[in-house]
Amino acid sequence: MTWRRRCAGATTSRSASACGATSSSTRPDSHSRTASIPAICRPWCAAISRRRSRPCAWPRRSSRAPTTRGCWGEPTWTATGAPPEASTTVTVWQDAGFLVVDFETTDANPRQARPLSAGWVAIVNGRIRVADGGYTLIASDGEVPVASMPFHRLLPEDVAAGTTPADVGSILTAVLDGRTLVAHGAWLELAMLRRLGVRWPRNETVDTMQLAREVEGEHGHRDLTLTALARRYELPVPRAHHAFGDALATAQLLLALVARLGARRSPTVDDLRRLARPR
Repeated sequence: MTWRRRCAGATTSRSASACGATSSSTRPDSHSRTASIPAICRPWCAAISRRRSRPCAWPRRSSRAPTTRGCWGEPTWTATGAPPEASTTVTVWQDAGFLVVDFETTDANPRQARPLSAGWVAIVNGRIRVADGGYTLIASDGEVPVASMPFHRLLPEDVAAGTTPADVGSILTAVLDGRTLVAHGAWLELAMLRRLGVRWPRNETVDTMQLAREVEGEHGHRDLTLTALARRYELPVPRAHHAFGDALATAQLLLALVARLGARRSPTVDDLRRLARPR
């Protein structure tokens, strides 16, 4: 039993009895080609023929530009012809710098309050850096209300010897450079910064009070004061109403809240800014 091949119009077959091929030397028509295919192969050949008759689904590279690569390494294409812009870099919170700031003021109302003292602590690579912190009294151009003295324990003569507001504003501007501001009840800290000549954007601020509300959800505790949250998360309870002590406690609270928030995945700095934006 001999084999023949069909190539460029030459007709060959295994045998007329085995494959049903024609012995004609001319190229057969479509009917003869179909008849020459063994019966067992016809379904497969028909499928191949239908596939080849479909229009090509791949886009033409000459008119489209590559964007990203697919799961098999093949480039995908856009119809614009121009490559897309590079994706924005995502920064996990550990790689971002934070500065926790707290003020003691003459009043709880930000419209009437004046800053009396300022304390700050830095967070670098997810760790509290007390050495990068600071504390200063702020010279006030007005009287210290007697009603506020039991809270902050600052006497008028202490405040009078403090740093000028302009100098404090310059110091905080320098230490805030390239960092995200963190505060507990940040609306008051933002107002005090404005009084010192520092206009800090809200979208670059993390309010730990708002973050605690997001972490604990609707059924969380209603008491969101710094002292109550420190007890709830088993943190050292700070000496209330001292600017540096409150800043340190706020930094510890931030790490505790981020650890709770990151139980599923580590948040980015943009996540924290979005969830804990001052309202």
